[in-house]
Amino acid sequence: MARDSVALNNLKDFLKPVRESLEDDNPEKKQQDLRRFWLIVGLIEIGEVTKAEELIKKFDPEDNRLLLGIHLGCFLLQHTRVSSGQQKKSALRVCELVSEHITQLRGKLLAEFKSELLEMRQDDIKALGSPDNKDVLPINGESSNA
Repeated sequence: MARDSVALNNLKDFLKPVRESLEDDNPEKKQQDLRRFWLIVGLIEIGEVTKAEELIKKFDPEDNRLLLGIHLGCFLLQHTRVSSGQQKKSALRVCELVSEHITQLRGKLLAEFKSELLEMRQDDIKALGSPDNKDVLPINGESSNA
């Protein structure tokens, strides 16, 4: 429900009934966590970060990957999306709220994508995950490993 509401921006107007309907059939913990996650994501996506922040304070999912997703959404809101100062501050607080629960996951995510990250070094493009120069791609067409 929350994900579909993002497109309509109605979530903020009907937050209370949506929250109540999420609990109507007394779902098991995993299903309840997913429903709350999408509600929080929906609020973040429509810019209602302070409302999402209130829900996150009470959100304790069994699977911390849900918190990682929320963290990433709020990080993007802070750094790439057009948003107000208040929204950015709230997103920062959300990141701080969940960060202690996702430290290990953030490390795994970084390790997974490290080889995908590239950096310019002395006219070469180097994969950050490569301690040696085996993954250096020359910019000027010449190999720097010669």
